[in-house]
Formats: sequence, C-alpha cells, structure tokens
Amino acid sequence: MNGEAQNPKSRGLAAQAPGLHRSSAVKLTALPSATHFWAAALSKLTTAETPRLHQPKGRDSSKIESRGRGFFDLQPQYLKVGCSICSPLVAGVLEAYKEAKDPQPARDMETIVYLADRVDSANITQRICGLIFNSGDCLFQDDWTVDVELGAKPRAVTPNAIPDNNHVSPHFSTTVTIVQLTDLHHDPKYTSGGNAVCGEPTCCRSTQGAPADISKAAGYWGDYRDCDLPLKTIKDTFRHIKQKHKKIDYVYFTGDIVHHGIWETSQKSNAKIITHIVRELNKTFGNIPVIYALGNHETWPIDAYAPLDVDNANISSKWLFELVADIWPDYLTQENRKTILNGGFYTVKLRDGFRVIVLNNNVCYNLNIWLVYQSKDPYGQLKWLAETLLQAEKDGEKVHILQHIPTGSKDCVEVWSREYHKIVDRFENTITAQFNGHTHKDEFQIFYSLDNVTRANNVAFNGGSGTTYSDVNTNYKVYTVDPSTWYALDSESWVFNLTEANLRPDHSPDWFKLYSFREEYGVKNLLPAQLDSLAHRMAANHTLIQQYRRFSVKNGDPSLQNSCGDDCLKNSLCDIVTARSGDTTQCDSFKMEFNAASASKKEKDVAKTRRSAPTSTPTPAKVLPKDKKKVITVELNTTSALANYATEAGFSEQASVPISLD
Repeated sequence: MNGEAQNPKSRGLAAQAPGLHRSSAVKLTALPSATHFWAAALSKLTTAETPRLHQPKGRDSSKIESRGRGFFDLQPQYLKVGCSICSPLVAGVLEAYKEAKDPQPARDMETIVYLADRVDSANITQRICGLIFNSGDCLFQDDWTVDVELGAKPRAVTPNAIPDNNHVSPHFSTTVTIVQLTDLHHDPKYTSGGNAVCGEPTCCRSTQGAPADISKAAGYWGDYRDCDLPLKTIKDTFRHIKQKHKKIDYVYFTGDIVHHGIWETSQKSNAKIITHIVRELNKTFGNIPVIYALGNHETWPIDAYAPLDVDNANISSKWLFELVADIWPDYLTQENRKTILNGGFYTVKLRDGFRVIVLNNNVCYNLNIWLVYQSKDPYGQLKWLAETLLQAEKDGEKVHILQHIPTGSKDCVEVWSREYHKIVDRFENTITAQFNGHTHKDEFQIFYSLDNVTRANNVAFNGGSGTTYSDVNTNYKVYTVDPSTWYALDSESWVFNLTEANLRPDHSPDWFKLYSFREEYGVKNLLPAQLDSLAHRMAANHTLIQQYRRFSVKNGDPSLQNSCGDDCLKNSLCDIVTARSGDTTQCDSFKMEFNAASASKKEKDVAKTRRSAPTSTPTPAKVLPKDKKKVITVELNTTSALANYATEAGFSEQASVPISLD
C-alpha cells in the first residue's frame, strides 16, 4: 500500500515511537578489530565518557560537533586535550603494531605499518595529529600548488536569460529535471526491533542482541539513533522517486553507499553492498543516466584512498576503482574508465554544450591517512580538473561538478580546498553548479570571487542523505535546471517523517515535499547572486536562518527538539558562506551582520517594552474647602507618571502642586 502525505512541511510529531529516544552520552569502547589506524586511535582517545555527537532534547546544538564539520570540530577545550595526547598516543600505537607478534593486528594495521616504514619517524606523529586536529600545536602544514597553466580569466558573465517565472526557459519549452541522491549508507544487518542503543558507533544490527526495553528497539523503516538504512527503505525511496517524478533527465549520486559499521567491513563486503545498490539504481531508472561519485565509506580501509604506487592488495584502493569501472553504467567510455582506474574520477558529455565532471575529492578528507604519505594533488586530479575545464571553456560547454565532501568543510584539508577554489574561481563562467553530500544535511555553500570577496560567483548544493544517521529524516532532492544556461532555477526536498512511518510498518512511508527553495525563500532562481542576497537576509532576519536549519536536518524529530541559539545559528550561516576550508573571511563578515541585527532587535525590544509598560494614573485630589486645605510642595520629575499627569493638568515642571490630605 503506497501513500503520499498531504501534511504540511511542519509535521514533526510529538508522538513517541521506537527510534526517537536517545541518551545524552555514550561510551565509545575499543572496536573489536582495528581495521584501520583511526579506529585504533579513536578507541584509545575515547575510553572515557565523551560528549555525544548528537545531543538530547534541550541542549544547544552549537556546543556539539555536527557531522561534516571536522571530525574533532569541538569546543577548544576538547581540541586542546585531544592535541595534547595525540602525539604520545600515535607513537604508542605505531610502536605497538610495528612490534606486534600476533599477525592478525599487524595485518589489520597494514596501512599504518606501511606508513611507519616509509615516513620519517620524526615527522609522522606530527603529520598524523596535524591531519586530525589541525589546531593549536597540531597543524597540518603542507603547502603546494597545482602545476597547470590556466590562461587568462575571461570577464565574468552574469547570465541575463534566466527565467524567473514558471520555470520556463526563453529558449526551451521545458526545463531539465535532476534528482540528487546521496549517503544511502545501506546496512544489510539492520534489524527491525533490534538494539538501537548498543554502545557501539553503529547500532540496530542483527549481531548486537536484543534491546533492554521497547524504547530502545529499532524502528521498522529506520531509526533516528546511530543506525543506517535497511534495504526496504532504500527500495521505497527509489520507488517513490520513479512514481512521483515522471520526467527525470538525470540522477546524480554523490557517494556513500556503505554503512557505518566499519569494524565489520572489508573489501569483499563493501564490494557486495556497492554492487547491490548500484544495480538497484540502474534497474529502477533504466535509460535515465545515473552519474555516480565515490564516498569516503566506499573504500576499505574506510577513508583511505591509497596512492597508485601502493601495490599491497590489502591496502590498495585499486580494487574499488576496478569494481566501479565495471559496474557503473554502460554509457561510460574507455577514456572514462581510464581515469576511474587512475583515481575514481571522470567526465561525461551528456548533451551538446553540457558536461558533468565527477571528482573523487575524498582524497582531501582529513581522515584519509594517506595524506601523511603523499598530500600533493593525489592522483593528479586537480590538474586534470583544470585541464578538462579549460577544454570545456574552449568548446563552449557548461559544467556541473559532482563530489562527495563539501570543500568548505573542515573535513577537507585546507591546501586542497584552496587550490580547488582557485580553479572554480578561474572557471566561474563554465561551472554552473556543484553537488555534494557527506554531512547528511540539506545545505548549500556559496563561493566568492578571489578578486572581489563580496561577489558570489558559484554555489554547491548538498543533497542531504538517505540514511537517518543521526536525528534526520530520509530525503532526496529534485532540481529544476534551465537548459539554456545549465543554472539551477529551483530545488525541492522530499522527505518522510520516520516517527510516523515506524508507527505504520504495514504501510509505505508517506512522502511529501518539505519545501521549494524559491517559494520558501523568495528568490528568483538559485544563481550565486540570489543566494548571496539570501544569506545577507538570513544574517538580518534570524527567522530565516532558523527555518534553514530546520530544513537542513529535514525536520528530523530529535533535531527539532534540540535548541539552536545564536552561536548555533551563526555556525549555520558560516557554513553557507565558507567554500574554502580554513578561510574565515566571509564567516567573520556575516557574523558581524548577525550580531548587529541581534543588537538592533534587542534595542527595539527594549524600546517597545518601555512604550507598552502600563502607567498608573493618580486619582484626582479631593477638593477641600479653602479653609481646610493643607498644602505641601512636590518637585515634579517629568519622567514620573505623576509629572505627566501634572503637566497635562497645566502645572509646570517645577511647580508647587497643592495636594489635599485626608
């Protein structure tokens, strides 16, 4: 039985169902198997009770890390503690595993042992800690540039043929419809009724025993807690997209198919999950081109995209590149497969005048341990990007770029992000939109010109997530694109409420349109200038940024219960205007606007309170006969109610007022 809800966008439920409750803290214990360095290091860093990444009802979300903002993007005190213990911890882990007598942990730690044998021992701990924290005494200080001749930058051209009514292009009878899916995180071991509060990084799995009580049981369609998606929810998502949207031109998938149960992953298990989901997508959409990008969870060990000269089959990434080159759609050419095999990136011409470039920018992830070994433009990908864009510019093509990690996020190392930003700035007339995922939130990022930091010249759209991990609803996005310019005119986010869906396991989730970007924010289109104007309005009108935050978490019930004070709202605003990792120029400027608006509002509220404060009117004096009247002298204060009353009665400010006494 299928259903499509008619409820409005504000349909967060007060009703409680399995999947809504959560505790305030979790003890992260050592993982069963140290499948990669980060797992081992993290298990040691978190042997004590630590703040949850996702807060309970009533906590200010500005105090807690949000996914995609840097693995250790916490308050300064946490960064300081983490940095101070990182070096001895890393040194200890290196020593322990290099000298391991047991072949099992040595095999599980092959990546770190490989690095320890090849990276100068005096620098490896500093580089690892700098890569993780990049703060205080722990800094990742690599600096390099992309060696490519870009030619002179053409004059920036603002398109003047963008329609602002009814989504109708002046040159085409219809628009192009693009669906974006991202971060499905399919968990084959997800078990309805399983343990959703298991004390491990990922729960709701068949191997984690029964829940302590019904409130800790995993929901049928998914769970708001730290759980990934069952296959039935993914299939229902695909089904709804195909049934609801009759005219789809392209599907963009921006990475992360594999679940968060990283201690049980392997090359074999990852390959099985990836193959299954890719085949489901291809089967569902048939002749509609599905354009795939890799996520950080696809490879094994997780996050680790190894250089091509690493031949050890246990730690090389070649198995993944070979897999996707084989199972991704047939429209890919031999040239496409060549670059996929050389790093997981490619470009495809979809129409005359329109090209998509797919990057594997997981190489910039600050948990990609191979950056310790080789950080300069891994796979030569940025150089290839610049050369591909240069040819597209010569051919008069417009380009969409797909990648997994938002380049303004702290998750992307600063030097890679900086060099990428240079390329985007150079080709602002060619790149008309970018698409990413990773954060599990429905967001956008504005790029600003290097020559004029107040001029927006590009934008990246985040697709949110299929997974509900954690505290968010499943969603997908639909973009309306003008085929005469290839700029986005509008986007819609489609969701279902997980609490409600889990109350009716025998009924397909009730999908509904959460919002239309144009309708909700009053913009003409989704061009950079329009979105920059919106960001300024958000800084001035905090109701707008509050609404943006609600949409970013896709009206997830637990997220809506969390407070978001001024610091939290400013963080959301900064995320919008920061497209280069580590660059706070725009963030600082918009924070000043936000603070000025807050101060102005407070002044107006105070003035309004004063104006509306009730005033007491004195009872008129009882008039006595002249011979019985006693007179006292009162010096009037014009700010008092008595003074106002006296002035209205005709007395001067310094008058002596006769008051009768009983």
